[in-house]
Amino acid sequence: MALRTRVLASIAAVALGSATVGCASETTSDPSGATQPGLVTVKPGTLTVCSASEPAPVAFNTSVISAVARKLSLKVVLVATDPGSRNLATDLKGRRCDLGAGALTITSDPQVLFTDGYYAEKQSLLVSTGSPIAGLADLRGKKVGVLTSSAGATYLREHAKTAVAVAMADQRQLYAALKSGSVSAVIEDLPVNLAHQNDPAQLGRFTVVETYDTGDEYGFAAAPGNHALIASVNSALAAITADGEYQKIYDQYYSAN
Repeated sequence: MALRTRVLASIAAVALGSATVGCASETTSDPSGATQPGLVTVKPGTLTVCSASEPAPVAFNTSVISAVARKLSLKVVLVATDPGSRNLATDLKGRRCDLGAGALTITSDPQVLFTDGYYAEKQSLLVSTGSPIAGLADLRGKKVGVLTSSAGATYLREHAKTAVAVAMADQRQLYAALKSGSVSAVIEDLPVNLAHQNDPAQLGRFTVVETYDTGDEYGFAAAPGNHALIASVNSALAAITADGEYQKIYDQYYSAN
């Protein structure tokens, strides 16, 4: 997906400002639930979220953003974004949606603004079950699938220099290549690889053999200049962390893994 690149610099915290993405005035709420004027959204009373059509971690992202929206007294509308044909930054700037979601690594990319991080990103190595590959040390000379300009591609380049990176444009190509054997392994975000490992339709076919802490985080993305939305979402993220709702959502999807 576009914008799935490694952190180059932290996005500075932004104060509630006078951004005007959208066309109708709305209200936001602080962490206690009290509303205050300032936020503008594409549709009144609605937080429109462009979400990648990739299978994971869509459910986790949707649950988090739904909890955020409740803190802001907004309903959520999801708009499918095909990473192969539509650029998320264009969707945001063109007011097709307020936020972008879907395994977006926080970067210094000037095309978007990012919220605070809501998930500590891990990379992982996925192989066909029974493969002799047990970790990075076994990748010498092996073809390894990664998404173009992704955190996984960066991690492979920096930590497995003797592997042969095979960059692909989207998830469909990536996992089709692993199924066909044209690559020996895939390095991708842990939630995405876990979804393929645990997919009931192909249970037992793939195995995550290693995971890697990267220091990166997922964030939600907004159009440049939309500081009011970023500040409001950050406040709501802090609220659902403080009241334990975020932990419940996290445990629902990842504690068993």
